[in-house]
Formats: sequence, structure tokens, C-alpha cells
Amino acid sequence: IFFRSCLSHHVMLFVACALHGAFLLYILLLRCAWAAPNLSNVSRGTDAGESTALSTRLKCSKFVPVEIRPKSIASLSVVDCFAKPHLCPQLRAPPTLPGSRLLLLKDVLHTFEGWTLRKKGKAASLLTVGMCEKFSASPVTQATKCVDMAAVATHGFGWNVFHFLAEVMPDILQYLPLLKAHAQMRLLLTTRGMKYWFQLFFPEDNDLLLRRMVPLARKQAAFVRQLVLTTDSKCNRTNAAARVQDLRRFYQSQVLPRYLPSPPEPSFVTVQYRIRKARSLKDHDDLMQQLRQRLPEGTVHEWKGIYPIGNHQEDFALLARTDVYVAPHGAGLTFMLFTPNNSTVVEIQSKSGLPEEVQPLYKWLANASGMRYHVVDAEQDGPSIRCNVGLVVEFVCKSLRKTKCKDVGTAAK
Repeated sequence: IFFRSCLSHHVMLFVACALHGAFLLYILLLRCAWAAPNLSNVSRGTDAGESTALSTRLKCSKFVPVEIRPKSIASLSVVDCFAKPHLCPQLRAPPTLPGSRLLLLKDVLHTFEGWTLRKKGKAASLLTVGMCEKFSASPVTQATKCVDMAAVATHGFGWNVFHFLAEVMPDILQYLPLLKAHAQMRLLLTTRGMKYWFQLFFPEDNDLLLRRMVPLARKQAAFVRQLVLTTDSKCNRTNAAARVQDLRRFYQSQVLPRYLPSPPEPSFVTVQYRIRKARSLKDHDDLMQQLRQRLPEGTVHEWKGIYPIGNHQEDFALLARTDVYVAPHGAGLTFMLFTPNNSTVVEIQSKSGLPEEVQPLYKWLANASGMRYHVVDAEQDGPSIRCNVGLVVEFVCKSLRKTKCKDVGTAAK
């Protein structure tokens, strides 16, 4: 009995020691795995002036999908990162856009709409970095994904050409050096529908961007261990003009030369034909006829827009030679970004059913791009609109810098 008890005791002691040793070996291996070399000099500053490089120490292996209800979270407070910068550490790596800043947040939830929630203990904070107030009271959201490290390119209207080009693409310009430096970094996006712009703007980095994309659908959120985002709001015009100018400079210096190395003097009048019935111009054919009567042959061009399938070289070449761009109100006006400096935009707009804050949207874009702008009022006619075609033609004729319009009598003959 004594011998059996001793043997049992030693076996149990041996098993305990083996388990303890295995546990220590596991910890040692984890420490070795965590001590991955830093892939760049990008770092963030803390209150004590310390510098901590972006790392891959935190993993998503134990993440469990959760349901979050922003309105019901206890002690929800809105944190202004500008008023309390110590809560939103800034990356020391300078962004590509002067005046902008990059922040690094840890262990946060980021939603489709573009707001960021951080919860510590029982309290939760809604961070106002790049957040749209109209989306802050989000409905029930499913946190279905976990990402170790990501940059934010989400937007509540990210599927729209205007919001994607004018407000999301400038962010991607800033994130691109980080994505190249950190192989583990992902890019949170609202939609895959705009991915063809990656091929047009970043052909050398297109594969990288497509591999790193993490799309968020409506009512979805991602839990992110280390989140990088810009301080630029996507909902107001603070610093937005500089962002648009930065995008135009990149396009003119890096993108356009691939399609048209030596663009000639702009002389074209380009009229956008809106395919969708909503806000399409019923007088489009009449407008095209009157413009062609008043202008030399080959000056007036009808154009549908830039889409995933099409001849993009012809699209960019046409816009590069456009002196006056005419379009009904809609996302197609965003393509003014690809016309030359000092060109003119003529918007045909019906204010019926159009929210007041949306009406001056393309006037702002034209001013931010350094273009001249005219608006012609239109009347609603079902889903389409009608306008004073003669007034549009006069705006075009007055705006042309090189080409001259024939007078009305000569054109009639």
C-alpha cells in the first residue's frame, strides 16, 4: 500500500512538472512570436514622450462576434480628440497632406458609418475623429470581424462617387506608405464597388490594396486591436479643400501622364449624359444641338462618365482637353476633378426635393479645385428635369477661353 501510494505520488508530481514546463515553453514561444521586427519607423508618441512602434502583439484568435447597441451603452461619452489629445495618441510619422494628422487607437470598435467606439471598464467613449454626426446614433450593429491592425477608409456614403473620390481617396493616399511598410495592416472600406479606382490611380499597388481590403456592410462593425485614422472629418469642410487639391495634384502628376503624357490646350465642351432617370436632363438633345450649332465641329462632346468597364484612356484624355464641363446635379459632376486648372463647370440643378445642405455641394468642389462655377436653375418634370437651354449655351460661350461661339444669327443660317 505504501509503495503504491509513493508511486502514485511521484507520477502525479511528474505530470504536474511536465504540464508546468509545457506552459512555460508555450509562453516562451509566444514571446518569441510577438517580438516580430518592426517594419518601419512609424511610431506614436505618449504623454511621457515615449515611442511605441506599431506591432502585432495583439491577436484576434479569441474574438467572439458581439452585438452592440450604441444608445443603450452605459456612460457613453463623446470624446473630442482635439480637446483631449492624450486620449488619441498621434503617430509621429508625418502624413502626406500638410495640416492633417494620423492617430493610433487601440482596442476599438469601428463601424460601417465611420464612428469609433472605445470601451474601458463600464464606461464607453465615442470618438469624434472623422465621424459624421448624422451617423452617430447608429442602430444595432453586429461586430462580426476582428482585425489586428487596420487603417480606416470607411464612409457612410462610400458607395457614392463624390464621397469616395473627394473624401475617401485622400485618406488612402495618406495610408498607402503605412500599408506598404506593414504587411499585416488591413484597409477598412465601406464597399468593394469602388475598387476599380485603385487600378486607375495606383496600378503598381493595386494588388496590395485588393489583398488588404476588409469591407464592412451596413450595420456591421469591426473590432480592431490597432486602428490608424486621419483627423480629417468626412462630414464638414474643415481642411477639405486642401484634401481635394492634394488629390488633384496627385492625379495631374502621377495618374494623367500614364494616359496622356502631353495634353494639348483645353478647348472642348463636354456634356455629361446622365444614364439614370432621376435628375436626367430632358432637354439634353436640344442642348447638344444648340451647342454644336454655335461651336466649331469637334468641339462639343457627349460623355457618360467613368465606370468599371470602359476605355479609361479615352475618358481621361477627353477630360484633360475639356475647357467647360456641363452636367446635371449628381455624382457625375465629381469628374470635374479630372479637368484642367481654371476650367469652368456649369451645373444644371433643380432644388425640388434636394436637401438644402446638398445644393451647394458641387459649387464647393469647384471652388476647392480652383475652377469657375455657374449654376442654371431647372424645373422638375417627373423624375427628370428641364432647364433654359439658351442660358446654358450662353454660360458656355462666355466661359470658353480659346474657342469662340458663333453669334445666334450666324448659327441660325
